[in-house]
Amino acid sequence: MSVIMVGQVEGGEKSFVELMDEPPKIPDHQRKYAWGSNTKGKKTIVKLTADLVEHTHKFPGAPTKPYFLGSIMVLDSSGYNVSDGQQRLITTLLFLRALGETLKERGEPKHLSGLVNNFKLTYKKKLGGGRLGHSEHIQRLSIPKHTPFNDCLSDLMLNGDHRRDDTTPVRRMKHTHNWFKEELEDKSLSECKEYKKTILERAEIVLLSNINSNPHMVFEARNNRGRPVSELDKVKNLIQLIEQRDHISSGIDFPKIWFQSLLDLDEYNLSGRTNENLIVSYSMSISVRGRFIP
Repeated sequence: MSVIMVGQVEGGEKSFVELMDEPPKIPDHQRKYAWGSNTKGKKTIVKLTADLVEHTHKFPGAPTKPYFLGSIMVLDSSGYNVSDGQQRLITTLLFLRALGETLKERGEPKHLSGLVNNFKLTYKKKLGGGRLGHSEHIQRLSIPKHTPFNDCLSDLMLNGDHRRDDTTPVRRMKHTHNWFKEELEDKSLSECKEYKKTILERAEIVLLSNINSNPHMVFEARNNRGRPVSELDKVKNLIQLIEQRDHISSGIDFPKIWFQSLLDLDEYNLSGRTNENLIVSYSMSISVRGRFIP
């Protein structure tokens, strides 16, 4: 991994496999999965697939030609709490799952079984004296603070299906997985093998780690390759900064409250940048200089 320093940010390149070996986690301040069934998200996964296919066909069997998968921002250089890039990581994993299913249909099930076995590992810590601790599990990419989304990702990667369909992020993950399966239906065995090699042997990611800056401010500045985050996210980042400085009453679980608020918005079809910005504008307008406006 080559490393460069720019201001407060350390940057370097890692292969996709090296990144997954850490393994990365999605922290509680991150947004839900946003690619997939919505128009902008659909365009993004179409472009990601087109780039992969183009690179594979342009450089067949050329392991020295790296496939650049984009950049990932993490909060620190160890542990890999992903502050920007979860959409790309989740989407790539869902593509690998669909690819494994296609290879199995072409008569080679080992690829899918290898992916499943590698996605969630079981290990026991050595305690000394030949003794081992309780079994623990490692998931290659996890969303530990948001169980419904983590369960969906885990089920899709391990089983290819998830029974729940009650939130937009869950539906989008399922839609992305199904879309990839449809896209791979007309691909040959040799093409699918090359796609797998491109990701597992050639894919490189620019890993950016924040050293001294506040992670929530970095998240706002770099979200979605420079695209401004919603006004609601800015409010969230400000609250988290205040919470980090111990200016919020103890006992308040802000990440949990925030997560539930997003689910409530989704339930009434009010999620998304446009509606969220309108909600913030309305909330700001009902109080001016301490006076309430009817």
